[in-house]
Amino acid sequence: GIFIYKNGSSVAGYNQYNNTSGDYNTIAISQLIYLNGTTDYIEAYGYTNTNGTMFYGTSVGNSQFSACLLRGA
Repeated sequence: GIFIYKNGSSVAGYNQYNNTSGDYNTIAISQLIYLNGTTDYIEAYGYTNTNGTMFYGTSVGNSQFSACLLRGA
C-alpha cells in the first residue's frame, strides 16, 4: 500500500492486494493538498507484508515520489 499524510493524519491511500503469481504491480495515488506555507507538512509511506524484497530499486522497478507547488495567479 501507499499513503500520504498531512500533519500526521492520512489524506490519501491505496492498498493493492496481489495474487501469488509473483507478478510486479504498480500502484499510484494522487492528491491535491492545501498547505498553509508555514507549519503544515506531508509524509509519504509505503507498506508491504511480503517476506521477500519489499520495494524494488533495480532495473526491475522503482519506488518514486514527486510533488509540486500550485499557486493561484
